[in-house]
Amino acid sequence: MIFLRGRRHLAALGSAACLLAATSASAQEAGFDVEPMIQAPAANKQFCQIIVNQNGSMVQNVGSTKLSSLINPGMPGLADVTTSNGSYYLSVDRPSGFSIAPSGGNNDVEFSTQFTGHGVTNFGLSPGDSRVKLKNGLTNVEVHLEAKKLRGSFKAGNYRATVILRCE
Repeated sequence: MIFLRGRRHLAALGSAACLLAATSASAQEAGFDVEPMIQAPAANKQFCQIIVNQNGSMVQNVGSTKLSSLINPGMPGLADVTTSNGSYYLSVDRPSGFSIAPSGGNNDVEFSTQFTGHGVTNFGLSPGDSRVKLKNGLTNVEVHLEAKKLRGSFKAGNYRATVILRCE
């Protein structure tokens, strides 16, 4: 199931971030809601603009030990990031836990994020915590979220987590 909240726009002087939230009706699927957020303004008319184009979805693996947007037919969250100069870096924070989950849903769970970019800045699938320097202009970004159950498996139910796409 893919949850869409429509197209969002963020223009900020300075740093910017997008919140990506994963939501699920069962352990088999989870979707990303993308919520823009401004971190801090800059003094000198520089900007990083984030436009959210599509929310994504996460799918469970065969053993129900993983929820991931990298598992077919999962889909990444998509955003366009435009910068005024080449002094910005992009990264993706992983969530510390689910904000909504069935009882025990946050026990023994490890999150990871990955992202890729195409446009004026091109980079392959990279860990979310690696900072990628952006060139001046538009970069199309795909954001992936994965949750692994270290012991046991995910129970059926609703899951929601927040991921931050950072441009700073």
